[in-house]
Amino acid sequence: MRILLAAAAALLALAAPGVAQADDDEARDRARCAGGTAELRVRADDGRLEVELRVDASRRAGTVRVVLLHERALVHRGTGRAGRYRLRRTVPDWPGRETLTARVSTARRGTCTLVVTV
Repeated sequence: MRILLAAAAALLALAAPGVAQADDDEARDRARCAGGTAELRVRADDGRLEVELRVDASRRAGTVRVVLLHERALVHRGTGRAGRYRLRRTVPDWPGRETLTARVSTARRGTCTLVVTV
């Protein structure tokens, strides 16, 4: 029974879209994405959240499409050439917990989702 539970836990860990990490100043999520890697970082600063999205995609991935949401409200929608894509935005820091979601997609390499709750 223990072996079965350990195997199920390992499969769930592998199926997770990214690894969310947090410390006092910053929360982040990383994932293998678009033939490369993607990372969403959020820092709290004086009533605002500083959001940074980095996508290092394979050049063969073609065009990278990015959607960034703050509490399900659209913050950014854009496209860029594959390779290195960087996005920086500042959003208001509302009372309570907030969720920021980034969706990165390419025509050739699929889609990944990064989620950070602060």
